[in-house]
Amino acid sequence: MLTLKKPDKPVDDMPVGNRRAQLVAARAKPKPQASGGLTKEDVVALKNDKSPAVRGQIAKKFGGQFDHLARSPHRDLASAVLNMLVKDVSVEVRTNLAREISSSENLPAKAVSALARDDINVAMPILRNSPLLQDEELMEIVRTQSMQYALAIAGREHVSEALTDTLIDTGHRDVVLTVTGNAGAEISQQAMQRVIDEHSDDIEIQDRMVRRPALPFDITEQLIGIISDKIEWELTETRKMPLAEADRIMKAVRDSVGVSLTAKDSDQPRQMQAIRRMVQAGEFERIDAVKALRDGDIQLFEIAMAVFAKIDLKTVRKLLYSDDRRRMAALCAAGEFSPPHYLTIRMALELAHEASNNRKPNQEYGEDSVRYVLNQYEKMRLDSDKVQELIDI
Repeated sequence: MLTLKKPDKPVDDMPVGNRRAQLVAARAKPKPQASGGLTKEDVVALKNDKSPAVRGQIAKKFGGQFDHLARSPHRDLASAVLNMLVKDVSVEVRTNLAREISSSENLPAKAVSALARDDINVAMPILRNSPLLQDEELMEIVRTQSMQYALAIAGREHVSEALTDTLIDTGHRDVVLTVTGNAGAEISQQAMQRVIDEHSDDIEIQDRMVRRPALPFDITEQLIGIISDKIEWELTETRKMPLAEADRIMKAVRDSVGVSLTAKDSDQPRQMQAIRRMVQAGEFERIDAVKALRDGDIQLFEIAMAVFAKIDLKTVRKLLYSDDRRRMAALCAAGEFSPPHYLTIRMALELAHEASNNRKPNQEYGEDSVRYVLNQYEKMRLDSDKVQELIDI
């Protein structure tokens, strides 16, 4: 005879006492471990599994939860597993570990030091990110290890003046290039002078230098001189502009603005695409935009400014020729133009406008004006909100 099983009573229909007992029992059951957490089987595998791939995955898993374990009642186990992984014979295992724990503030000093001097694939994330490495140890590593270790240190989020000096002392071109291009690196005026003197022929290093924030005036003056040698424009040396040159530039400016107000030049979109491709390929630099202005090729100059600042051409023209010079500064800051480049652009357009309208040849841009312009531009470069406010017209 077939009998039907009586259905279980829904929880809501149970007496209150029984329901409470079930809830208490449910809370008492151990919760399943979250996926990805380190298990006892993982610890056993670290000791017994000969596969670097398996141990590497365990190292990655352990590294991801190391900080949590280090602050938990299981910190002794975490320390034991860490020591086991730091001494693992496989570079792959140690690399996976280092990538996961490189920013940890809970690592023992001995483990940090060992990993920082390990194979470069292991050491790199530690050298680049660890907040536990002090200057003295970093400088010792720079002096005793290969260039690759110094290169990793040069890219740290913060590099002190003393550490920067040690990096420059290496004389390695790539190390100097990296640290001068690192906005978080503190570089003394003396160190800047060394870089200028020792790497005066290196275009990339000089370009990194001219883009650094808050450059001392004396250094900026020297960099302007280096730029003037590259573009061969007397304006950058004399701070003067002959009337004939002023007339040529202003005629090109007026023609360009006239075109923008009356018609759309069908060649401009194609030119902009071409310049954008050249910029992406590294074949057109900001100094090439300045050269276009020098040559009176205003259309190319404006298009280059638009590409670098990622702003439409109509807005670029409004910003460049506005009576409010802060708008020109904001445009150059948006395009990441260096102070020497900005100064050259501003001098050229202002002197051309004044000379052409007042008919006074050889107008001069005085040293006080240069200092004021550079000081204001440095403030502008560091105020991204102000830049955005001024270019929104």
